[in-house]
Amino acid sequence: MVFSGVLFTGVAVTAVVAFSWAMIPVWGSHVKVPATVTSQYGYYKRDIYSVDGHHCIVGLQYALDGRPITASSDTHTTCKGSPSSGSTVTISVYQENTVDPIIDGYYTFQSSLPGMVGLLGLGWVFGSGYLLVLVGVSYWGARRIGEGESSWRQVTATVKQLEKFRSSTTVTLEAEDVTGALRIFRIRYSFRSPWLESSPQGTVSLTMLGNGGDRLLFAPPGSRNVKVGYVSVPSQFELRALGL
Repeated sequence: MVFSGVLFTGVAVTAVVAFSWAMIPVWGSHVKVPATVTSQYGYYKRDIYSVDGHHCIVGLQYALDGRPITASSDTHTTCKGSPSSGSTVTISVYQENTVDPIIDGYYTFQSSLPGMVGLLGLGWVFGSGYLLVLVGVSYWGARRIGEGESSWRQVTATVKQLEKFRSSTTVTLEAEDVTGALRIFRIRYSFRSPWLESSPQGTVSLTMLGNGGDRLLFAPPGSRNVKVGYVSVPSQFELRALGL
């Protein structure tokens, strides 16, 4: 739970910092100045920033703090649709990087950053929130089991089958119930368990706590690394016979 909270906070802070950096052209040390178009150079390269793969490098001449500066800017469209040579345009200039201005009214990588970073930030925040919900559900489920009247029981079981799926693992086990009869039961979990998975067709010892439902807590004997799993058996009678 703590790890998920730290992860959520880290992701949120990262998104805010990245978004703030991307918005420098809007609220940072950018200034708007007039510039004269001195040249055009067109080429074709398909990417996500251009219109049908067309690019036009527009040469610019402008003055900043009395200094004449020559720069260029990619309008990410055809040269026909870009400012023509000799025309005057308004550009946004980052004073620490005067050779990479943004021509007002034209799509550029810098102008797309706020939207891109905003969408990524939202994805990260919602993803972290979803993870928090999953962890919270697991945590409160574990608390409900622990608050029951059942007691921990140590079991030595034989691994009969191990089934790995994309998001979960199911281990089929055979162990003695409280009367000494052999019973088959399955534990399904959504985390990696080298302890159980390292003993296919072998014998494992585990400590379990259940409350008569489909969830249980289990861990290696003497370990505090308790996990929440889902237990199933051929019948509820066998579940009760196992002392769970």
